[in-house]
Amino acid sequence: MTSKWIKCTLTEGKKPIRVNMALAATYVPHGVGTRIWIPGDQIGIDVVEMPEQIDAAIADALEDAPQA
Repeated sequence: MTSKWIKCTLTEGKKPIRVNMALAATYVPHGVGTRIWIPGDQIGIDVVEMPEQIDAAIADALEDAPQA
């Protein structure tokens, strides 16, 4: 499985977090940002970035990924 690590900012506390989006089931607009759902978690991760910003960060992560 390809890793898609991106840097986000938690809504609560405004602390940085790295999320492997390859594991995310979905992400949806929520409040002032986005909620990222990871299978197996009972709650989502709320970040300040909007879905469009996450899409761009995923695209950048894929461009920077080593080629096999």
